[in-house]
Amino acid sequence: MGSLVLSSQFAVRSAYQAFDVQGQLTDEGMASRVVSFAEKLVSTAQKLA
Repeated sequence: MGSLVLSSQFAVRSAYQAFDVQGQLTDEGMASRVVSFAEKLVSTAQKLA
């Protein structure tokens, strides 16, 4: 079975407090890391397609 592991990872500490009522991350640095990770994920998926 083949697999692909993205080397990036992150944790959202105190996740119950990390989001506002609209579901957006309140910490801009964390939001930036999430966007960066998502971009890498999409890029990798496109290369595999």
